[in-house]
Amino acid sequence: MPNGGSHNCENCLHYQNEKSLCLLRKKLLMNSYWTTCQCWGLEEGPAQGPVLAVECCVEGGQNVGYVELPYFSGRRPDVETCGGETKISITYRCKDYTFATPEAYMKFWKENSLESRNGKCY
Repeated sequence: MPNGGSHNCENCLHYQNEKSLCLLRKKLLMNSYWTTCQCWGLEEGPAQGPVLAVECCVEGGQNVGYVELPYFSGRRPDVETCGGETKISITYRCKDYTFATPEAYMKFWKENSLESRNGKCY
């Protein structure tokens, strides 16, 4: 999956490449080859679920594969791989949070994100 796979925003009928814009969500996407959502390939809206960052994760020096991490309050999580480990970071209410695993990030996302709590799409 060198470009995030075929189910990325770059290959979606709702994506306008010239403007880096998702027409369904009216949202700019700066990393379209590594971004997707539940509406990929669907001909009609409305938008469903959050925008998802497609990221490669490493744990204990081993590649554990690609994961889809939901944006947090409309912002892409920052993912960094260094020293054989992946760190996922976000800023929420003026505080920085770092997670060692996708599962830890997802737990925090489910407990704290607007998308998870009210079902709206950002």
